[in-house]
Amino acid sequence: MPLPNIDEITEADLQNLVNNAVLELKTLDYKRILPGNSDGEKKEFLADIVSFANSMGGDIIYGISENSNHVPTSLDGIEAMDEDGLKLRLDSIIRDGIQPRIPNIQIRTIPLRTGRIAVIIRIPKSWLNPHMVSFQHSSRFYSRASNGKYQMDIGEIRSAFSLSESRIQRIKEFVQSRISDIYSDNAQIQLTNFPKMSIHIIPFSSMDTQIVENFDRLDKILIFPMFTGNINRTFNTDGYLSYSPESDGVSKGYVQIYRNGVIEAVSSIFYEGCIQTSLPIYLIENGIITALKNYSILLKVLSVNPPAFVFITLMKVQGLGCPDLEGHFRSEGIPIQKDIIFLPNFELTIFGSMEEAADFEQFTITLKPTFDALFNSVGLPRSQSYNGQGKWDRPI
Repeated sequence: MPLPNIDEITEADLQNLVNNAVLELKTLDYKRILPGNSDGEKKEFLADIVSFANSMGGDIIYGISENSNHVPTSLDGIEAMDEDGLKLRLDSIIRDGIQPRIPNIQIRTIPLRTGRIAVIIRIPKSWLNPHMVSFQHSSRFYSRASNGKYQMDIGEIRSAFSLSESRIQRIKEFVQSRISDIYSDNAQIQLTNFPKMSIHIIPFSSMDTQIVENFDRLDKILIFPMFTGNINRTFNTDGYLSYSPESDGVSKGYVQIYRNGVIEAVSSIFYEGCIQTSLPIYLIENGIITALKNYSILLKVLSVNPPAFVFITLMKVQGLGCPDLEGHFRSEGIPIQKDIIFLPNFELTIFGSMEEAADFEQFTITLKPTFDALFNSVGLPRSQSYNGQGKWDRPI
């Protein structure tokens, strides 16, 4: 009996596990107490986390006792404590003791009628596996079977690395194929001949998932292409397409959401009447930030979990120069020599609007190498949107 969304789990759900004698599974583990502060307890805790991430993901529930046959016997709970402090301690252990980092781990406390609490840690199946326990210079890999965690042998480790590399290669090949089609005017819809920007958001899970959940919900959401304000929308053979209204048979941009969760957004940077002599770098920065915030919300709606690779490409930009620092379209310096510019790709670890200041700060820090490369393309040493401490310092 799978548990519901972690935010919806109640004491009754946990009690039902005990009442129904639900055995520990490959995706479920019971613990009577939380890990302590000894090195041995931390290593055991990290091994549990890694084993879930390297297999199918799942839940660790603290506060449930079990017998020798791994059958839950009672929901005893643990002593109540501050949830924020608890999360901070466990997050710190996980962050410092596992490589590579496991994204999207969730921790929640469940209040019990006794005044005590249960604690649930939900670990997603990771698409960055294999993960390793690195605490105190350890180098141990773990996975899970129906009877619990075990240490992976060299063959399993080699196979996991091979699968991970294969997945990344398939992602890169997909993006290269799509850029070739878009550049050759073989996109999802006929676009203008102006310079264009494309963003591909590729969830790691997309290379293994055939159909995402809740796909029909997209028809109730306004999905705007970059740099546009009006849309038409339709389901198509690839999934769902939102595009700006056509004029003389061409469109300014579109957003294609594929059935496996991949998002492809392509839009013209210029429109009729624009002076096309320089690259509007501030406009592009704003467009990237807005697009990633908005489009990653769609992935949450589709129940797609982080992380995702992001690829940003500028097309048909040869000959464009540098605007002045006020953002005016005035050509300066040496024009762009390439017609296609591949900006550095990066990993998106947060899906959503990123309303929290800390989330937005981390988001813009992740974007800095990409934006620096954008400014480099027009002869500037770095993005002018960050202050001397490398933090975003410009209104959007």
